[in-house]
Amino acid sequence: MAVITISRTLGSNGAAIGKEAARRLKYRFFDREELLRMAKQRNYLRAELEVLDEKGLSLFDVLFRDRPKEFLSFLCEAICDAAEADNVVIVGRGGQAILRDLSSAFHVRIDAPLESRVKAVMERFGDSERKARRRIQEVDEERALFVKQAFGVDWADPLQYHLVLNTGVVDKTTAAKMLVQAFRQINWAERAQGARGLLQRYRLVKAIRESLIKHPEISCPSCVDVRCDEQGVVTLSGKLPEPKDKPLIENVVRRVKGVQRIVNKLRP
Repeated sequence: MAVITISRTLGSNGAAIGKEAARRLKYRFFDREELLRMAKQRNYLRAELEVLDEKGLSLFDVLFRDRPKEFLSFLCEAICDAAEADNVVIVGRGGQAILRDLSSAFHVRIDAPLESRVKAVMERFGDSERKARRRIQEVDEERALFVKQAFGVDWADPLQYHLVLNTGVVDKTTAAKMLVQAFRQINWAERAQGARGLLQRYRLVKAIRESLIKHPEISCPSCVDVRCDEQGVVTLSGKLPEPKDKPLIENVVRRVKGVQRIVNKLRP
């Protein structure tokens, strides 16, 4: 049981390196297209995802009001679903933050000097040098803001990662080989037990959310934040549009298999 997450700066070839590592390991590759497929099942439009994906929450709030929290919940579920399926390389989307407590996750940061990235972006998009520099600055700021606001961590902090690769000094094929070699040095079987506990808690949270969404009388299921611990104690929090929903939500959650006790912090 193992998962690789890749955080990358624009122009560092991070996605290509992740794809090559997945090929060498025979792992599934989870990127933007995979997220689009899952988003379509949740009725997110492609144009809407273009705005929401890896963007700061201030932009979320301006454009979609209540949709950002719903999208963030969807994103966390999508990343956790991918991790639960096992043997996957996840590119971007704050994967290193969402799965930071997962003992079977290997977190990688891929970066390069600015001049190297400018050259790569000019080649990829056909940009002038000036436009490439502006594009890099904008994308980096958006990604950093997204991770900071959504998960409260510094996107560029090297201490979040098991491995940091500089593609200004190694090509993408060499970088992929280095990633795979470092990944294989860890005994992932020993880490699997701890990962199972976290994924069990995730499955319980997911079952609760699905029960809330399916209930016809709950006005705003996405307003409910759900947390649970190893003992099956579930904490509910969030602001509800309808006061009548508070006892109703608690009753729905109580019927979910695996819930031992409820701490209801919901407020109208």
